[in-house]
Amino acid sequence: MLIYLDRYDEAVEAFDWALRLHPRRVGSLVNKGLALWLGRRYDEAMVAWDRVLTSQPSSAYALAYKAATLQRLGQPGAALAASEQVLSATSHAKGSQGSEVAAIALAAQAIAFNDLGRFEEALTSAEQALPLLSYSSRTRVVQVNALLHLQRLEDARAAADLGIEQIEGMLAKRPRDLDVWEAKVTLLRVLGRVAEADEAAQCARELSNDHEWAGKGADPRLRSQ
Repeated sequence: MLIYLDRYDEAVEAFDWALRLHPRRVGSLVNKGLALWLGRRYDEAMVAWDRVLTSQPSSAYALAYKAATLQRLGQPGAALAASEQVLSATSHAKGSQGSEVAAIALAAQAIAFNDLGRFEEALTSAEQALPLLSYSSRTRVVQVNALLHLQRLEDARAAADLGIEQIEGMLAKRPRDLDVWEAKVTLLRVLGRVAEADEAAQCARELSNDHEWAGKGADPRLRSQ
């Protein structure tokens, strides 16, 4: 499947073709929304999620990704509202699908809390999301950032170390995932591994001609002596 090959624009074209043939096939619209989201085309992804929710108002999957998309669009308050709606709807859900939806919503909630400076809540949501996520680079960054702001410096360092270990595994499977490269830059800077962070930042820049990544500055209290 094109999505799993990180060929997101081609995937969008394929799902558009499928929707022209079968306009009412909601599954194709869901997949199109996911391809748009993964390709960082967030405004278009929002249109897709809203169309899904118009057809299937109870689609927790679409609502969870809508929450994640709202967060990416700089609307943390709206992202929180959508994620809370998802978590309320899935609180009694069982099975892997319910866990996946809850993980997406919790991750969006954690990042939105972080964006709002609500670090205790960001940490709680992040630590609930992390065990449910098969990949969790941005959520790990939120966890580390919240720990820093809460003055839990050793815990932040330990979380960053664990995050780097996990990121190497993620990049072995998805070497062109820009989110993962960005997270690697941030966590390496937190750990004071500046040269490695600079190398990772260069890799991230090479992945995207229109996305310059400078990385987040490390908290000076955590830099290696």
